[in-house]
Amino acid sequence: MKILSRIGVAVLSLGFILSSACVVSAHTGEETSEAVHLHEIGVLSGYIFEDKEINHKEDFEAALISLRLGYDIKPWFNKFNINFPGSLQFDLEPYIDPIIKPDEGVEAGSAFLLKYSYPIKKFVPYIEFGTGLIYTSQHTFNQSTQWNFLDQAGGGLAYMLTDRTSVSVGYRIRHYSNCGIEEPNGGVNSQVIVCGISYLY
Repeated sequence: MKILSRIGVAVLSLGFILSSACVVSAHTGEETSEAVHLHEIGVLSGYIFEDKEINHKEDFEAALISLRLGYDIKPWFNKFNINFPGSLQFDLEPYIDPIIKPDEGVEAGSAFLLKYSYPIKKFVPYIEFGTGLIYTSQHTFNQSTQWNFLDQAGGGLAYMLTDRTSVSVGYRIRHYSNCGIEEPNGGVNSQVIVCGISYLY
């Protein structure tokens, strides 16, 4: 998981850079089509699950409830004459997920994701990966800390209802652990079925 951790640090660093770029663009009066800008606001929901990862007795289940703020970062690459088809987006996803089992509780935090998509008429397939922070109220069998780092990767398909609105469905795998800060640090793995609706700028 060291590679995932390094990728996570890179994505977090990119997030801070992009946030700074957005502020600078706003003050310099650049056109949004030529600068990094907010491109998507969405709401996500879904189902998080895994077999006996928490206490080796019961399956883990939770409901995903998340906000998505998506920044179009392709203009940043274009400034360096790096051109490619499709779209590249940096997503900030704060979430609060009710835990259903093995014990009722909550997990909360924020995810930082890079998402690449390629529109085919009204259909927009995408892939995404990233990292983030997670707090869980569950005391897990193989994880000593309740604050952890969360790595995710997945893909899905969006459908354009109008020029400005879309619905999507996707699948993610995720892993959280504390990067060796405290033992035990076996990590917790889970899967996510996610759906959402978004407004595009």
